[in-house]
Amino acid sequence: MLVGPGDDCSDIRLAESQRVLRGLPFLADARVIARADTGNLVVVEVRTVDEVPVLANASFRHGTPSALTLGNENVAGLGMRIVIGGERDDVYRGARRLELADYGLFGNDVFGRTEIARDRLGGHVDVSLSHPFLSSLQRTTWQASYRDGRDYPVIVRPVDNGETVPLATARWSAGVAVRGGIGPIVTLLGPVVLGSRLDRRGGPLIISDSGPVAVDDSALAQRFAPYTATRVGALLGARHVDFITRQGLDALFATQDVMVGWQVGGIVTPSVTSRQYRDILAAPDIYLGGAVRRVFAFTDVEGEFTEGTNGTAARSTIINARAMAYFTATSRFVIQARNNFSVLDQARIPTQLSLGDPIGGPRGYLGSRLVGGRRNLTSLELRWATPNAFHRGDLGAAVFADAASIWPGDVPYGVTASRQSVGFSVLAAYPTKSKRLYRLDIAVPVQKDRGRGVEFRFTSGDASSRNNIEPFDVTQARQAPTPVSLVTWPIR
Repeated sequence: MLVGPGDDCSDIRLAESQRVLRGLPFLADARVIARADTGNLVVVEVRTVDEVPVLANASFRHGTPSALTLGNENVAGLGMRIVIGGERDDVYRGARRLELADYGLFGNDVFGRTEIARDRLGGHVDVSLSHPFLSSLQRTTWQASYRDGRDYPVIVRPVDNGETVPLATARWSAGVAVRGGIGPIVTLLGPVVLGSRLDRRGGPLIISDSGPVAVDDSALAQRFAPYTATRVGALLGARHVDFITRQGLDALFATQDVMVGWQVGGIVTPSVTSRQYRDILAAPDIYLGGAVRRVFAFTDVEGEFTEGTNGTAARSTIINARAMAYFTATSRFVIQARNNFSVLDQARIPTQLSLGDPIGGPRGYLGSRLVGGRRNLTSLELRWATPNAFHRGDLGAAVFADAASIWPGDVPYGVTASRQSVGFSVLAAYPTKSKRLYRLDIAVPVQKDRGRGVEFRFTSGDASSRNNIEPFDVTQARQAPTPVSLVTWPIR
């Protein structure tokens, strides 16, 4: 809440409190209502609708269960999240995962998260703590995170099995920013410290069906050049935005607060302790959003550019740009168009952009071996839905078409290719107007890719935030967090 006992009860504080509450993942909706009391006092009443807190996911292999994940999004109504998952052993060890999160640490708007994971190869520990910048009424925001891992990034090959190199990695960041203003423009300014380390812990391995096998591939090993760097710099941000309420954009009938206007941010951090490299890292973020009666559209560009200053560090470029447009013809019929364009060029952490990425690639090609350094995905979807189609639940259906292209760039085994798919989806939400969407996509590849046929993909989660998630392979290539995640710039 952005209004408390003794505060002025302004309309903007009430509206912002309602928007911030509605953005919490364990709440489906929230209403903040004020009414006069005796004297000059005001009573503020908060009404919330909970999401179903149970989280569950399972996968099957050869008709038998191979993985299971169970969790609770809102333990005892306290805003705590606990998720436990595991995968069955085979020739590789079974994966295990534990996630703990709290959205109200220390009785305040402080968000903490810890993830401990043992992967089939390697594992990691990820810890973060933040005071997120959820409203322009806040004065400060801060964030601190640390990740330590034993990673095995997979390099996909066009035939046979992929390769990997065992790595010991560490990444940490800390930042604080203070809100300012220039007329109607809100600004953020503060210091940022970033650290990263990458060390090889073995030679290249083939990820075969019978387990990892050592292979002599010096060219691949040289791509994983060890480095250690600490960066000190600044975060800058400015925005002139407003929030408007729409229903049925990403989820079926959920109320969403979408951002219109412009927002720019960036971090600039020269390395100060790197033994191998002297460089400057800049990570800009640009957002534009607009709406008219039945249309809402936005575009968001996040980049990372590294430029050497002593002649030893190569220039590196990472870009991810996404655009979304929604046309709400009626409350039950929505047309949605999406485009995502990604670029990797001389990435310090060797990574490939894949047509098999679940976010950046077309449906129907999960697990594809087609990779490159540039990728573009365009999707079009037509959706129909009915509220309260069953007991307090919403039901919908959609047809979609995906088209993607990929270009080689400088990544290993890069190719030029295009793939398309078409399909239909069954969608459900419970309770009615919930942000959490249960979705079954049935995708038919237009071109055959290594004999792949119809793909069935089931997903569940907060649909209102899903389209703001960056493709996994782009995130893997970054050396630094994006400005949005560094201080938790307002959730879009």
